[in-house]
Parts: sequence; structure tokens; C-alpha cells
Amino acid sequence: MAQYRDVFGRLSIIEDSAEARESYLQKHRHASFYVDFDDFNFWKLSVEEVRFVGGFGHMSWVTSEEYKSAEVDPLFEAAAGIIAHMNTDHNDANLLYVQNLANLQNCEDASMLGVDRYGVTLRALTQDGPRMARIGFASLLSSPDEARPAIIALLDSAKGLEVLDK
Repeated sequence: MAQYRDVFGRLSIIEDSAEARESYLQKHRHASFYVDFDDFNFWKLSVEEVRFVGGFGHMSWVTSEEYKSAEVDPLFEAAAGIIAHMNTDHNDANLLYVQNLANLQNCEDASMLGVDRYGVTLRALTQDGPRMARIGFASLLSSPDEARPAIIALLDSAKGLEVLDK
């Protein structure tokens, strides 16, 4: 699922760049070779607004105030591992999620594409073609440790609905 952001704002050279230089070198140690060249500068982007596109029908504008107050999702660093685990070891659970919680009964296969503090995003292969499904957690997650119990709770819910349907 392609996502992108367009960031609009004003660029300016950072005049007193000692702090920026140190921070940059901590993340890019190889840059010590060229960071002190006369034509190397540190720039600051003052964000005025952001356009987010997260896929078909999923886009919005974000104000500079919203952008500045945004936080990294607490599951960001753990998400790839969670997704890989679910797709490798629990594909049956992914299928139950889309069949019973996203009401895609004619789904034949499903894979997890994303997980964040709000829920999971799955790709469902149905008889009518591929579909996207977004399933929310019962409550907002604040740490990666909360992901496993929340995903299991979704499964319990999906199984409960499965039992009711039979």
C-alpha cells in the first residue's frame, strides 16, 4: 500500500549549526568526511502544511500545528515484526478478521499490511477481487507490549462472531 506525504513550508540555512552538526553526525557517522566542507550547509524546514496520501480514498491535509504536535506511533518500530509474525504464523487469524470483523465472507485469503495504535489493516483476496479492510482495536494502544493482547482480543471477537454465524 503506497503512502506519501507532501510537506510544504519555508527552508532556511541554520547559521549556528553546531548542535545540528552533532546530531547529524550521530546518525550519519560516514558524513564526517564532508560535513565540514565550505559548501555543506544545514537547513531547517519550517512546515506550513502537509498533504498525506495513504492510498485510494485515504488522504487529507494536515496543518502546521497538527504536524508539530504529531507523535510517532508507539507501534512504529515493532510493526514490521508483528506483521511478519501474523502473516507467517497466523494467516488463519487474518482470514477470520476479514471474514467476521470486516464482513468479507467470500474472502479466500488475507494478509496483514499494517498495525498501529488504532488497529490493523489487512488485504483480503475475495472472489470479487482484492479488498482492503481496516479493523480497529477496542482502545488506543500506547506501547508495543499492548499489541499482542489487542490482536488476540480481535481474534476472540472474530471467533465469537464465527460461532454465532454457525
